[in-house]
Amino acid sequence: MAVRAQGQTAHVRLRSYTPGDEKAVLLLVEADRIAGQPPATPKMLAEALAARSPVDSGWWAQLDAPRTNVAVDNAGNLVGVVSEGVYVALFR
Repeated sequence: MAVRAQGQTAHVRLRSYTPGDEKAVLLLVEADRIAGQPPATPKMLAEALAARSPVDSGWWAQLDAPRTNVAVDNAGNLVGVVSEGVYVALFR
């Protein structure tokens, strides 16, 4: 995968999230936070990674355990994060 950044091509690769990624992931989430939303905390991230939510737990319960990956550039910098879960009701 390659992305364009100011006229240059930067290559990134995806790998599984590890606990050592927590700080960088929280910084990415904070940089993309919508005004008025609370700042993301380590506890919030842990709950999301465990597919738990105090707000919409019924919705989360319908998903398989999420898989979370991070995107890292050639220098090893974390530049993105994605999490996905399959809606299991589709397969029952």
